[in-house]
Amino acid sequence: MVTRQKKSTISSNSSASKKVALERGWWKIEFDADRLQLYNKTRYNFFIRLRKFISFVSLLFSSSTIYSFFSDSSQYFVAVFGIVMVAIFIFDIVFDLSERAAKHYDLYKRSHALLVKIELLESKDSKLLNKYKKDFKSIEVEEPQIYRALGVCCHNQVVESRGLDEKYRYKMTIAQKLFMNVYSYPHLKF
Repeated sequence: MVTRQKKSTISSNSSASKKVALERGWWKIEFDADRLQLYNKTRYNFFIRLRKFISFVSLLFSSSTIYSFFSDSSQYFVAVFGIVMVAIFIFDIVFDLSERAAKHYDLYKRSHALLVKIELLESKDSKLLNKYKKDFKSIEVEEPQIYRALGVCCHNQVVESRGLDEKYRYKMTIAQKLFMNVYSYPHLKF
């Protein structure tokens, strides 16, 4: 009689721990998908803003070059403005900002779609969890170079948006926040 009671207690504890593990797994994939979506949206917005800035500077220097060429100012300004224009175009061609923005936008859409699918599920079992983990990994694998400080910033924003405790947030320096879109901080430990 005592052994039967112990077996039922053990099996109920095992079943409860499996349920908790399953809930943690779903919570983690939702959190990670939310963070990945925010990361790619932030990178997309960064490249779009940079592209607009380069277009503005190009327009400014193009008009200045044309003005200098037709005015009585020295040819020195025409040469300087022309060199700056060439440098801007080379920067845009080398870094291919439009392509990078498109890549991050595609990853943003895919991670958003994954998050919506997860949120609309009526029942969440372990088979579906494994399927969505694979879907998440397939998105994550296509991610270009990871900017660690930006990833941590997105993590902190998701922690805040979900109302989690401050102890789950990472500390960031002002320099890390300022340069999170342009430097990857490869050796940084958070």
